[in-house]
Amino acid sequence: MHLTTRAAESLLPGVQVSEVARKHGVTRWQVYDWRRRLDSEVLRVACVLPGSAPHG
Repeated sequence: MHLTTRAAESLLPGVQVSEVARKHGVTRWQVYDWRRRLDSEVLRVACVLPGSAPHG
């Protein structure tokens, strides 16, 4: 399973980080790291998509 899928899994309503960590045999802090990386990836993609630049 890919890192982004695991991170997204932890963000589903009603899902606890500890459940995801246990399922994948890692610590809660690793899951939080996956979330941070997912956030970074989303921001990086948003920066290169046409029309994604902030309007001002």
